[in-house]
Amino acid sequence: MTDDEQEPMGAARDGDTGRRLREARETAGYSVTEVAEQQNLRPAIIETIEAGEYDQIDSELFLKGYVRSYAGLLGLDADAVIQVLDEELEPLREEAEQARRNDPLEEIERRKRQKQRIARWTAGLVLAVLAGWFLYWFAQSDLARSGGQMLEQTMQQEAAEEAEPSGEPADTPESGDAAAPGDGPMSGAPSGSEESDTAVQEDGLTDTGAVDDPMPAATQDTPEPVTEPPSTESDEGPPEREEPSSGSGVDAEPNADTSVTEPDTMASVSTGTPTSPTSHNIVIDFSGDCWVQIEDGGRTVVSGLQRADDEVRYTGTGPFRIVLGAVDVASVRFDGEAVDLSDIPAPSNRAVLTLGNDNA
Repeated sequence: MTDDEQEPMGAARDGDTGRRLREARETAGYSVTEVAEQQNLRPAIIETIEAGEYDQIDSELFLKGYVRSYAGLLGLDADAVIQVLDEELEPLREEAEQARRNDPLEEIERRKRQKQRIARWTAGLVLAVLAGWFLYWFAQSDLARSGGQMLEQTMQQEAAEEAEPSGEPADTPESGDAAAPGDGPMSGAPSGSEESDTAVQEDGLTDTGAVDDPMPAATQDTPEPVTEPPSTESDEGPPEREEPSSGSGVDAEPNADTSVTEPDTMASVSTGTPTSPTSHNIVIDFSGDCWVQIEDGGRTVVSGLQRADDEVRYTGTGPFRIVLGAVDVASVRFDGEAVDLSDIPAPSNRAVLTLGNDNA
């Protein structure tokens, strides 16, 4: 600690707060040891407060808590005592803030934070540029690949169109020769191709009748399809169309069984939905400075100093253990209901409560 910080502390040692508490203690007939035992504090802390040596206390928050509890024990107006203490501490706050600003370590820390902030922004900008370049490259590659495929398909179509007309002129003379009158023995007689088609049709009808004869009576009820003149490409078309009709009637029952058993399987799979543990909500409002700590199932989730008008919200499964350093400036709501803090023991204005536990 520097000399600049020690000078205002020395000026506050003869303050009204410590002197007023000491006079009230002597009037009530309490010794320093008795007051310390009732406040659960060391006698040195009581002597430090009465002497006005506020710099020996860990923080301003703890100092106010000790003074408020001490004033309540002696029957003094705690709010009035704290108001006088605030007036005495105001010059000390200004001096401490000025010393903090003039501290070279603080300046180094401030520059370090500024450099870290600039580095984060620069890294984010570089990542954004890289991401944009990658997306652009990917889009261009996809576009080029699609264009190449379209060009290849177009070239194949053009090549196919150019190859088709080349075979037509060769077929034209043959068709003309075949159609010329007087080439055959009789102009009205059927040609060789027509005779072969007629023979194939008769053979097909004969084969169809031969296949239909050994069919069982159950399959004969099915109406037979109308036989069309077969083409030269498939001579065995009618027998092949008769065989699937008999097979489809035999396979009907297994399909019905499958459709019945599927809903049962789906119903058995859809059972059993896991349930999630119940969550609880904690809301703590503060009208003054208060140190707070929240534990969820033994794990610390909130810890720190809260100022006036601050609000702490937390949602968890519990059980919860809440420690309040200044219970008189805090209000707690659990699952939307206000928690009565007046019945909770609060030595030195410090309270510990447990919520969300059935045994609590």
